[in-house]
Amino acid sequence: MQRTDVEEILAIERMSFETPWPRSAFDLAIAAPDLLSLIADSDRVLGYIVGCPDGNDLLIANVAVCPDARARGVGTQLLNAAIERASDSHLDGCTLDVRVSNAAAQRLYGELGFAAVGRRAGYYQHPYEDAVAMRLVLTRD
Repeated sequence: MQRTDVEEILAIERMSFETPWPRSAFDLAIAAPDLLSLIADSDRVLGYIVGCPDGNDLLIANVAVCPDARARGVGTQLLNAAIERASDSHLDGCTLDVRVSNAAAQRLYGELGFAAVGRRAGYYQHPYEDAVAMRLVLTRD
């Protein structure tokens, strides 16, 4: 992820979320060396992922794919890249939160090995909704 990608990222963010992250959040992700910030691209940004260390895990804080590129493996590619980085950094796992109503995302995360570990009441505000907390345990070779 680079500063030149931010306009396209913000467009995807606005299409994907009721309360999109501001530009400053992506600027921070790009500037902070300990944060993971990746894009999937061809001739344009197709999707992105932002993660940060959270104890012994990588917290996947934001991931989105352009609506016209969904269901084509872009999200899987981004998540696999984040999981690989977490493993290379010798972290114990990856965590994320997902809307209770987002069955497609929960299915994708489950296919990658994430399991529900809890529920966060009222985690999302616009619209108000609970989150499913999910975690993937990384195994060492």
